[in-house]
Amino acid sequence: MEEGSILRLILDLDGTLIRLKVDWRGVRRRLEEFLGPLPPGETVFERLSKVEGKEEVEKALGLIEHVEKEGLRSAQLDGEVAELLKDLRRKGVVLALVSMQARDVVEEVLEKMGLREEFEVVVTRDQSLRREEQLREVLSKVGWEDVLFIGDRDEDLEAAAKIGIPAIKARLVDGSIKHELRRLLGSLSKPS
Repeated sequence: MEEGSILRLILDLDGTLIRLKVDWRGVRRRLEEFLGPLPPGETVFERLSKVEGKEEVEKALGLIEHVEKEGLRSAQLDGEVAELLKDLRRKGVVLALVSMQARDVVEEVLEKMGLREEFEVVVTRDQSLRREEQLREVLSKVGWEDVLFIGDRDEDLEAAAKIGIPAIKARLVDGSIKHELRRLLGSLSKPS
């Protein structure tokens, strides 16, 4: 990153900034009842992006949104993460969010965390079920220079690598997201 440049920070939501309490194995079993078996290693969203029947996809997404909203009631939110993001924004960092959650769920999370106004761009599964496409959508709006993506899964890092942007893995549950946000904030605070 060049000195004086504005960092564009793209963040994943679930697992990275919050932890939704969703029984994904149970969701997977319920979806397999009408979609058929999902191959090992294939995520629910990867599978849905390949389904041709619009009705099946809508039924699956409706089920998923229902369990996400249920999980939101007991979601793990961290006030320190929210404050670090606000500090980064005050330092001029452009914040963007990508999520495989439904837009309604994402908006409710951002409201609960007091972050609704902090993100310049939010891309959810309503726009795309593929992480790579979500990242491209964000980048088309905020630019490709001085960008960093933080996600919690290997698939997040792979999607970033495919389109040529730097990415790091950080999670809420082990505190690594707080460490990375503090590190980034510290690097912006250093005198030039």
